[in-house]
Amino acid sequence: MRLITAIVFSIIFYSSAYSQIVLKPHIGLNSKPLDSDTACYFTPYTGSFNTTGYQAGDTVNDFTLFSYGGDTLNLRRELEKGKPVVLISCSYTCPVFRGKVPDINSLISQYSDSVSIFLIYTIEAHPYIDISPYFGFVNTSQQNISQGILYRLAQNYGDRRYVVNRMDSGMTINAPVFIDGPCDPWLRSFGPAPNNAYLITTQGIVYSKHPWFNKAPLNMSHDIDSLFGITGGGGGQYTGTFNFRRLGDSIVYGVAGETIYGHGEFINNSNDTAIIRAVRQVENFPSGWASSICIDVCYSPETDTAIFYLPPADTQSYTMYFYTAPAPGNGMVRMIFENVNVQNNRFNQRFYASTSLSSISDPNEIPIEFSLSQNYPNPFNPTTNLEFGISELGLVTLKIYDISGKEVMTLVNEQKSPGYYSVSFNGTNLSSGIYFYSIKAGDFVSTKKMTLIK
Repeated sequence: MRLITAIVFSIIFYSSAYSQIVLKPHIGLNSKPLDSDTACYFTPYTGSFNTTGYQAGDTVNDFTLFSYGGDTLNLRRELEKGKPVVLISCSYTCPVFRGKVPDINSLISQYSDSVSIFLIYTIEAHPYIDISPYFGFVNTSQQNISQGILYRLAQNYGDRRYVVNRMDSGMTINAPVFIDGPCDPWLRSFGPAPNNAYLITTQGIVYSKHPWFNKAPLNMSHDIDSLFGITGGGGGQYTGTFNFRRLGDSIVYGVAGETIYGHGEFINNSNDTAIIRAVRQVENFPSGWASSICIDVCYSPETDTAIFYLPPADTQSYTMYFYTAPAPGNGMVRMIFENVNVQNNRFNQRFYASTSLSSISDPNEIPIEFSLSQNYPNPFNPTTNLEFGISELGLVTLKIYDISGKEVMTLVNEQKSPGYYSVSFNGTNLSSGIYFYSIKAGDFVSTKKMTLIK
């Protein structure tokens, strides 16, 4: 009945507004790009997604984008059909977007007769190896690593189309997907943001904006109902409570220059939703370090406070990201997790991280011979891992050389006990090209090639 009412209302309301479509000038594409069209550089954005793009009441720009198969989405022509439009930005490497696909499919099922819903595929949020456009650091994300969703930033339009095709093969998404152009015209106007959303009236005006699609308390279904004049029952103040527990050790260890992680989880054992505020109160870091918090969404290093909703009998994972410098060091973050509505329901947590130039990958396993493994990843940008095995105590050197044979860096020059070791090499200050890494331990000498691509 609600959907029928919505359709009737939309016919009455939008027939009178049909002639009032007023969009800002057309942006971006006039024809489908070639696969070989080079992608433009995107300067990382680490600010608030609340302020990017358009706000409620703004008139948006017209645009034209194309799907993987070549179908066209032109906003003006779509609005002329007499239905509001929902636009949701996405990328396959955004775990938050992947988690929202059931919500998107539900919207399609509920509102497809009265609202047009489209996904706009933009720059990869958590690319493999490359700097994340929303963090300013390499942040592939543990979800992507565990699920094998490892894609680099697109170098051209064809690269982006390829990942869209892989996403379509790997997920059931009922909304049509249209691909932003090589120079990101849609993202630069409607964002930047990895998973924002807009509800746009048939006049081309933003009715509602989500900095993160369907992040509570925002709800696109409620927004659509409100646009059509359908009101729902109001809810009272949430009074649920929560617990927090750390997962793993209080100190996490890693190789200098890499991203390392601390973990925990929130648990709501009450009968009502809990509203939780997470506050990064203190950072005590060496130079070059940074941190970020990842809860229901992952926030940039500049974000100190996040609020999220935890339904009754639900859990929410928490990850503390440490972005470390090439030099070994130790750092600490103090977090406060507090209930917005229930006094004395709060937790203070300290997360510690420690890095070294090399780490023993398996302290209980002793190699029977010396060895040097191929670096991974390879090619790399800007960091890669070098692993070697030492079968007896002695002086070990591990050095980096350029293509001319000039030594550019010494990674290891010390006594090593028997064991398997991993060393991180950071090529931030080096040019793209071929490099060699060479180990010397007693009479054992081995050299291998690696490629730095920026």
